[in-house]
Amino acid sequence: MTGGHPPLALLRNVSTRRIVQALERDGFEFTERQGSQRVYRHPDHRRVVIHFHRPNLTLPPSFCATS
Repeated sequence: MTGGHPPLALLRNVSTRRIVQALERDGFEFTERQGSQRVYRHPDHRRVVIHFHRPNLTLPPSFCATS
């Protein structure tokens, strides 16, 4: 684990709806949408892009693969 970020494999079975709820609890706000991508920004200028197709989908295994 580098830079204090959790491994993405931990998010493998978490739905995008729950990820968005956690982001909003942590102070991120939805700012823009670009196709299926939703951009969330935090007041301290951090940014997260979520590939949002349906709220109940989880992250695909290829996204969470460790290298």
